[in-house]
Amino acid sequence: EPALPRLAALALGKLEDRESIPDLIDLLDSPDGLEVRAAHDALRWISGSDAGRTSEDWRRWHLAEQSWWSSAAPERIAELSSADRLTVHRALGELLRHPAYRHEVAPEVARLIFEDDPVLAVAGCNALATLGSSEALPALLGALDLPEGEVRDAVLR
Repeated sequence: EPALPRLAALALGKLEDRESIPDLIDLLDSPDGLEVRAAHDALRWISGSDAGRTSEDWRRWHLAEQSWWSSAAPERIAELSSADRLTVHRALGELLRHPAYRHEVAPEVARLIFEDDPVLAVAGCNALATLGSSEALPALLGALDLPEGEVRDAVLR
């Protein structure tokens, strides 16, 4: 079936299957324009960004993201527990610049909603909105039980 690679790419993209990224990158070199477009769309859905049109662009992006996840991400996630607001805000900023890992990051960010500091709690809500991960839903639903106020309002947005 000639349409199978294109349909598979689209399905993998909709499933946000990060394991398929190398195969989707290879599909960008297909002579079939529809397959290339499907692979590009899938990569954009999975990554939450657009690294370019060529397989070389995406390979470079993928290597950089994998390197960041294994080296810098653990420290940024740990910084979310800092008592220093600026450290937390900087960590959030960096985590948001790597949306390919949004589903892994979301539960960590969601913990901020329940911080005693309303500024950090609201920042956590805003970050979750930017991430757009379904992994945040349990925390967001739990936050609906918070008393009326700025944090609960941020959850409802």
